[in-house]
Amino acid sequence: MIRSFLTILFVVLFLLLTSPLLLVLWLWHKASPNSAWRISHRVLSWAVTVIQRLVGVRLIVCGLENIPQDRAVIYMGNHRSFFDVLCTLPLLSGPTSYIGKREFARIPLLSGWMSCLDVLFLDRKNTREGLKMVLKAIDMLERGHSIFIYPEGSRAKTDSMLPFHGGSFKIAGKSGAPIIPVAITNSSRALEDQFPHLPWTRKSTLILTFGPAIETAGLDRQTIRLLPSQVRTRLAGMLLDNGELWKQEASTRELREFTAGKASPSNPGASQQDAGFSPEPQ
Repeated sequence: MIRSFLTILFVVLFLLLTSPLLLVLWLWHKASPNSAWRISHRVLSWAVTVIQRLVGVRLIVCGLENIPQDRAVIYMGNHRSFFDVLCTLPLLSGPTSYIGKREFARIPLLSGWMSCLDVLFLDRKNTREGLKMVLKAIDMLERGHSIFIYPEGSRAKTDSMLPFHGGSFKIAGKSGAPIIPVAITNSSRALEDQFPHLPWTRKSTLILTFGPAIETAGLDRQTIRLLPSQVRTRLAGMLLDNGELWKQEASTRELREFTAGKASPSNPGASQQDAGFSPEPQ
């Protein structure tokens, strides 16, 4: 309960006290987007790191060496929690735009910070606006600005990944940018698994892995059509590996709850089904 209260208090105070800085960065962004992005990223990375500590998140990161430093990439991750963004944001080394729901653009102050980070808002009910967003993402990639996409389009409520949306792969096919699969394990335990009960947050061990790049440059149409299956299979395999590492690193309480039957967000059985494997017999 105390962790939840302190986390909410910190978020509210941060948004209020940094509003003058946000105004300066918003104006600066119009003249120098990359410089404004870097400062905004530094400020928000500090804030989300504090939130991680308040909540009690222990984050184990693997595969940072798989991220190319000389070109823009498309990060594609599984999506189980709002904490997915909070865990990945501080690890981004260069200008990167997340693709988020249009609804977030209506939240005061938070939407301002998202604009300074060049978040691309997607209106899934408006096909024309969705196409404009895809074209803008392609243009940003061509200018050296990476994109972070959750191809499921929404947070999964079960252990299995949701179907992937094709727009994510249109961006990859048209831009030729490499795809970096990003697998995160146990993020929903920190927040969503508690709703609507108190406490709202919970100490958790999270595993975050960046996989080797999947190259997309020069692919023909048939191969591009296979990208969703290829990325999904890669992510499912990474989640299996994450699950094994999580069992080694998780706290005694987490392991006890998992053994008692409380599903983990990266249940190995569910990941095997996603990857096209048959679950091992119990």
